Amino acid sequence: SVRVRAFSPIIPYDLKNSNLPTMLYVITVKNDLRAPVSVATTFSFENTVGVGGNFAKGEFSDRTGNTVKTLAPKNGLFGMEMKRPARQINDPTTRLEYNANGDYTLLAAPPTPDSVVTTASWNSLENNGELWEKFKSMGEISGECGAGMESKVHPTAAISMKCQLNAGQSVTFPIAIGWYTPRQFVLGD
Repeated sequence: SVRVRAFSPIIPYDLKNSNLPTMLYVITVKNDLRAPVSVATTFSFENTVGVGGNFAKGEFSDRTGNTVKTLAPKNGLFGMEMKRPARQINDPTTRLEYNANGDYTLLAAPPTPDSVVTTASWNSLENNGELWEKFKSMGEISGECGAGMESKVHPTAAISMKCQLNAGQSVTFPIAIGWYTPRQFVLGD
């Protein structure tokens, strides 16, 4: 059986900690069979830095130059970094375009010391059947996507975790997405 919880920290009467720029996903898998099984989960997130807008001003998107890079494991965490080339928008059509600058990080903590963690980057505009077939057959992923090009290449990060479960055993796969977008302009700007 599989259970997924997704949340962003909101703590009543604690504004500072309720504004943490992160989303957390907790995937719990239980082996309901009477025999050991191999289980795997994959989480994928598109690098949408450079995409934004609102109802009043309309939408805009420019993923050109966006990248996805696997980070070196640290303190038991595995990650993928999603960045956009540094840009100074001197005269934007709307200051909302400033909001689209920053970066994201996708992090995963494997549930057991013997878990196998693999990462990949892929173009979300393509089928990528090979990537998903490998996950389906082996519980692992691989592949690299080049730099973004609006409407042609949309770099996307993916992390897969695989482990063995004995009969009746359950594990939790924690995954987090954090972001840093240093400017925030709203309507009227």
